Amino acid sequence: YASLFFDRKTPWGKWEQSYQNCYFDKQGKGSLKEFSENYTKAFNATKNLGYIAVPSANHDYQRPNIGTRNTPDQLKVAMTFFLTMPGIPFIYYGDEIGMKYQMNLPNKEGSNERSGTRTPMQWTKGKNAGFSTSAPDKLYFPVDTENGKLTVEAQQGDQNSLLSYTRKLTALRHSAKALDNEGDWKLLNQKGQEYPMVYERTLGEEKYVVVVNPGAKAASLNISSVGGKAVSVLSTGKVVYKSGKKTDVIKASGISAAIFKVER
Repeated sequence: YASLFFDRKTPWGKWEQSYQNCYFDKQGKGSLKEFSENYTKAFNATKNLGYIAVPSANHDYQRPNIGTRNTPDQLKVAMTFFLTMPGIPFIYYGDEIGMKYQMNLPNKEGSNERSGTRTPMQWTKGKNAGFSTSAPDKLYFPVDTENGKLTVEAQQGDQNSLLSYTRKLTALRHSAKALDNEGDWKLLNQKGQEYPMVYERTLGEEKYVVVVNPGAKAASLNISSVGGKAVSVLSTGKVVYKSGKKTDVIKASGISAAIFKVER
């Protein structure tokens, strides 16, 4: 998980030594090796016994919106990953609207650097983001809505918002059994192929292919044919999938993600 989301210049990333660049960063210099090896091992070991949880964040570590990963488009790409992986998804409160990890907040009750993830939920554009009617300096930690943009109220009716995209992902996950908890998972990148990340989810005859490119540069990948026509069902940014008899060609623009259903 760390090699995917904890940039070395962020509080939790500074302790990591096994990688130089996290994968979900617009520099596009990360590696899938550590994640794919650890996750594949854990996934196969727990299959039919229980579920792996891949949370967007929790109260003990930083949120996805941190450092240079701070735009709705980047966060949509990350959310695509969180909500198309096997097991039980956990979206930490506020990540569905892109709440920030707030840097340099004071330590309270031993929170230390965890303070930045424990700020109040941001509901509206008004006082204290609708969380409390108290004086702002009486809040446990402050809110930061970016002038109201990072609130449920602002994103509720916007079909292009992160909140709307997260709801679409959730609905798709529930409607497609292969994308839900029980579906199998396989990374389709071969050794040395880093961007975009491509994996398939299968259950019975149902198959989906997920493409995720968090890097700012366009990236392409050739994979063995998945055995049918790939039809886009949800995307952010531009991803083109060309099915072939032996080889499928995937081209993803910078900061993009897409989910394809394979029709035989």
